[in-house]
Amino acid sequence: MKSTLNITVLLLVLLSLFSCKREMDLVFDENASVRINKSVEEAYDVLQANKGGWLMKYFPSNTREFGGYTLFVRFDNNAQVTLVSDIDVTPTQSTYSIVPEAGAILSFNGFNKVIHRYSEPGIDSGDGAPDSGMKGDFEFLVLHASADSVVLKGKKSANTIRMYPLKGNEFSTLPPTYQEAGYKFHEFTTYKLERKDKTLTDLRTSYRTFTDTKVSNSPIISFRVIPGGLELYEEQELDGVKFDKMTFVAPSDAYPYGYYTEATKSIKIVPAATPLNRYFTENLWSVTFDGLGPVGKFYWTEGRNKLTTNNLVLNQFIIGTLESGGEKYEGVIYIMNGGADQGLIIHSFTLIEGTTDQVKMTFGGSLYTLLGDFGVPYWGNGLSSFSDILLERTFKITGDGSAKPEELLLTDVELEENTIRVYAEDKPAFP
Repeated sequence: MKSTLNITVLLLVLLSLFSCKREMDLVFDENASVRINKSVEEAYDVLQANKGGWLMKYFPSNTREFGGYTLFVRFDNNAQVTLVSDIDVTPTQSTYSIVPEAGAILSFNGFNKVIHRYSEPGIDSGDGAPDSGMKGDFEFLVLHASADSVVLKGKKSANTIRMYPLKGNEFSTLPPTYQEAGYKFHEFTTYKLERKDKTLTDLRTSYRTFTDTKVSNSPIISFRVIPGGLELYEEQELDGVKFDKMTFVAPSDAYPYGYYTEATKSIKIVPAATPLNRYFTENLWSVTFDGLGPVGKFYWTEGRNKLTTNNLVLNQFIIGTLESGGEKYEGVIYIMNGGADQGLIIHSFTLIEGTTDQVKMTFGGSLYTLLGDFGVPYWGNGLSSFSDILLERTFKITGDGSAKPEELLLTDVELEENTIRVYAEDKPAFP
C-alpha cells in the first residue's frame, strides 16, 4: 500500500513538472515570437521615420577583397525603397521587406542594380568570379535600430554594415560628392606606401583595397572612398601608428599627385603615374588608319581590299584588355559590318622587363564571337593583314606626360616607320 502511494505521489510530481515545463516552453516560445515581431515593427518604424533616408557603409564579401561602397537608402513606405550609390548615379526604386526569422531580417527583395550588383554572379555584373561575383549581401540581420544609427549583419558575409541618418536634402546632394571622390581615386591605378622612415613600397591595388607587395601574407586593407579621403573597414596599425581614416592632402612639389595620410601624417598612401606599358595593356584603345605610319597604312590598305572583295567592312579596331564576366582578355576587338558582327582575337602582351614603356605583342590565336557571325573565316578574309604590324614586334610607348593620357604613340623599336597612335576615345577605323 505504501509502495503504491509512493508511486502515485511520484507520478503526480512528474506530471506537475511536465505541465510546468510545457507551460514555460509555451511562454518562452511566445515571448521569443513576440520579441522578434516587435523588433520587426521597430525596424520598420525607425527606417521609415527618417524621411531624409540613410547613408549605408556597405562592404561585400566576408574577406572584403572588393573594398567598400557608400549607398544612400530611402525607405519610402513599408514596401518600397529608393537607392543610389557612389557608383550608380541614378536613384532607383524597388521593393523591400522586413521579415521575422532568427531576428528581424531586412531584405531588398526586389531587384535593384544599386545593391544587387554586389550579390549577382560576375557573369552578369562584370565583377568578381563568373559564378560568385562580389559575394555581397542583399539580406541583413538587424542588430540595432534607433534614430541615431542602424547596425546590420550581412546574412551571407556576416560583415557589419552600418547606416546613419541623412538630413534635409542630403539624399540628393551627398551622392555626387561621393561619386566625385571615387572618380578622383580611380584616376590612378598605382599607389605606393610611404612609411614612417620615408621608405616607399608598392601597393597592390584592387577595387578598393590595398595590399603591401613587400610583406608576405599581407592583410587586405579594405576601405570606402569618401569626400576628402578614405575610411577603412577596421583599424590598422603600421609602424606603431593606429588609424581607420585617411585624409587627402593636395598636390605639392614633393607630391605632384597629392597623398592620403592619417592624423599624424607619419603614414602616407601616395598616388603614382601608372607605367605606360601597363597603362596601355590594361585599357582599351581605338586604332585608326590616319593614326598609322607608312608601314601600317600599307598593311591596312591591303587588309581593307581583301575585306571588300569578301563583302566585309571593318568599322572599328580596338586593342587592349577587355573585361567581361570577371575575366580579362588581351587582344584586338573587331567591330564589323556596321556592328552586326563583333569578335575578339587574342593578342598577348608582354611587358619588357626593366622598362616602364615597352611592350611586346604576340599572336594568341583564340577567337571569341561577341556578336553575330564573327568567326575564323574573317581572319583569312582580310583581318590578318591588320594585325601584321603588331605581331612578334616590340613597341616603345610615349604619352603626353600626364597621369592618364588620352592618346599614346607606339613606335616599333626595330622599324621606326611602323608607328601606331592609339586613342582612348572611340574612333572609326577608317575616315
